[in-house]
Amino acid sequence: MLPSLGAGASSGYWLRAALVTAAMACAKTTGTFLGDATGGSAAGAARRMIAIGRAILEIAYRLIADPTLRFHDLGADRYDTLSPESQTRNKIRDLERLSPGRKVTLVPIHTAPA
Repeated sequence: MLPSLGAGASSGYWLRAALVTAAMACAKTTGTFLGDATGGSAAGAARRMIAIGRAILEIAYRLIADPTLRFHDLGADRYDTLSPESQTRNKIRDLERLSPGRKVTLVPIHTAPA
């Protein structure tokens, strides 16, 4: 539950509702970065909409805070165009984040012990 900002209704409720509505509109678009982020199974769809709403809010904040910035959509294939080395580094970082205190090391298949 969102905390109340005063005696009246919580303004966070209305902001969240507007952002989720915007996220659902993004889900209907194709070929956009935010539209691609909405894909997946039905499980967790509400959380995904909240996360996309937050991304929309962050984009809006940065555009309002710095009038010289211009929005440029990264495209639906943003993560597909990364080099294999970048993808490998990202996956290793994700695995290390999931298991704190452990280091992930890649071993080539032909030198791995049988």
